[in-house]
Amino acid sequence: MKYDMTESEVTIGRERSNTVTLAGDTGLSRTHCRIRSVAKGYVVEDAGSANGTLLNGRSIGNAAEPLCSGDAIRIASTKIIFDDPLSPKRTWLSKLKDAVMGVGAKAKPSTGERKTSDGTVFGEGFVKCGKCGAKIHTGGKGPGQKVGCSRCRSVYVIPPRADR
Repeated sequence: MKYDMTESEVTIGRERSNTVTLAGDTGLSRTHCRIRSVAKGYVVEDAGSANGTLLNGRSIGNAAEPLCSGDAIRIASTKIIFDDPLSPKRTWLSKLKDAVMGVGAKAKPSTGERKTSDGTVFGEGFVKCGKCGAKIHTGGKGPGQKVGCSRCRSVYVIPPRADR
C-alpha cells in the first residue's frame, strides 16, 4: 500500500478514525503513531501505543524523531518505509555507524569527550543531549555559553575544556 501524505499530520492505527487504518494488524493500538510535518521536514512520534514504535530498529519512546527518506518505521508487524524526495537521505556514514554500533547503541566517549551522570556527552564542537540523545552542534560557542536541544528543549551550558 502506498500513501501520499497531503495533510500536516497523519495518524496510523487500528481504529477507523485514523488517517491510515490498518485493522488487520492486531498488535497495533487504536491510534498507534503519527507522522507530522514540521518546519524542517517530517517527524514520527508514538501516540502512547502499548507495543511502541521503532525507527530503523530502535524504539523512539516519547520523542518526536526526525525522518529521512528511506527510514523504516515498525509498528507491531507493519513496516512503513518513509519516502520523501525533498527529505534528506541517510548518508552511508550514518548507516555504517548504525551497523557497527548497533542501532540505538550509546556511543562511548572518545578522547576529549566528557560524559556527565545524566548521560550528556560534551565533545569538541558538539553536545550529545542526555535526555533524547540528539547531537547538538555548538558552532564555535565557548565555555559558559548556552546551547539548546531542538528536540526536547533541554538547555546546556558549555563547560570549560578539561585539557586547559
